Amino acid sequence: MVTESMSPLRPNPYGVLAWEHMARYLPDRFNQIPDPAAYFADLGEQIAAEIEETQAALAGSSTPEEDYFARVGRMRMAQLMAEEKVLAELAFLTPTYDPDDSPRDETGAFIGPATSTGTWTPLWDGGDPDTQE
Repeated sequence: MVTESMSPLRPNPYGVLAWEHMARYLPDRFNQIPDPAAYFADLGEQIAAEIEETQAALAGSSTPEEDYFARVGRMRMAQLMAEEKVLAELAFLTPTYDPDDSPRDETGAFIGPATSTGTWTPLWDGGDPDTQE
């Protein structure tokens, strides 16, 4: 018989989103977590509770003239808005770097795709658009 204390902790979908985001965009911080499964299981539950509370506040109460479909739409919109707000605050933390980020100049402007040779030349500087690397 498997009891809850014997089964490994598994994060809910919100915890999984936070786990994947931190592992990819905040690897130094992620590597400092001694037990990621427990951490993200707890964080996922915290996120779910915060979303539920925020959704209730955003949805408000129904009116007598509101029909079923209007109520479903209002509740779904409140759910989406609550998820967006809470996930931005608790799960999608600001990255320290973007592994897919392309090179930028000193002003932060995009200067082209990253290449292994480092010889990419912008078209406005005489680069050939037909050349394949």
